[in-house]
Formats: sequence, structure tokens, C-alpha cells
Amino acid sequence: MNLLDTAKRLYEKGEYEQATIIAKSLAFDGLQGRDYDTLRKAYMLLADLSYDNEMEFAYYQASYETAKFNTGMYIETCFILIERMKKMDSEKVKEFIQYILSSSEGEFKLFLLALYLKLTDKPYSTEGIPVQLTRHIKAF
Repeated sequence: MNLLDTAKRLYEKGEYEQATIIAKSLAFDGLQGRDYDTLRKAYMLLADLSYDNEMEFAYYQASYETAKFNTGMYIETCFILIERMKKMDSEKVKEFIQYILSSSEGEFKLFLLALYLKLTDKPYSTEGIPVQLTRHIKAF
């Protein structure tokens, strides 16, 4: 079991302080070693920890920003963020979308805009959004 798995297990057990310490250490190591996959995953875990403690979405955005430069990581991160949003109530999703929208781009930005409009009961279009993302809009 690696450190990231250990941190995830601690998080699942509710041992947030220890999970946070390990995740921050992994993020630091990932940044110093330019291991962007580890950095992205550490940011995602830190975001989960922050959300549980009712903090801001800065780590989700950092994970997203880290993944932008690698197509595979970017796509995976977008879908992970969608899954995280599904666990939030609609007000929190709208707040999150407003937070991350300025750094979003391309089809994911179109997805976020359409989802925001849907959640605010306004007309929205799925034009230009891939089918895989359109299905997720309907799930909200």
C-alpha cells in the first residue's frame, strides 16, 4: 500500500488530520519532483478533506489546473470532479461551478455552464458538449 492509499483509508475512517498531513506531504513531494499525477491526486484528496470540513474549493481547482497539461489526467479529473459534484447539494454545486468556472475551458466549461443554468432553472443547451458529459447533466 502506498502513501496515497494510506491517506485515503485514513480519510474513509474519519481520521482527517492524519490524512491531511499525508496528503499535504504527497502534494509537496509531487510538486518538488514534478510528479503531476501524484500532485493532482493529492490535491483531490485535500479537496475532499476540505469539503468535509466545509472549506473552500481551492484544492479541487488546483487538481484541475494541474491536470490541464496532460490530456489523460485532464479527462479523468473532469469526470472525478463531476462525481464529486453529484455528492453535493445543488446550492453547493452552483457555488463550486462559480468558483471553478473562470479557470475552466473547452467542453468542460460548456458542461459547467449548462449544468449551472439547469440548476438555476434557466434554459440551457448541450450543443458542443460531448454525449458522455451531456448524460451527466441529466443526472443532476
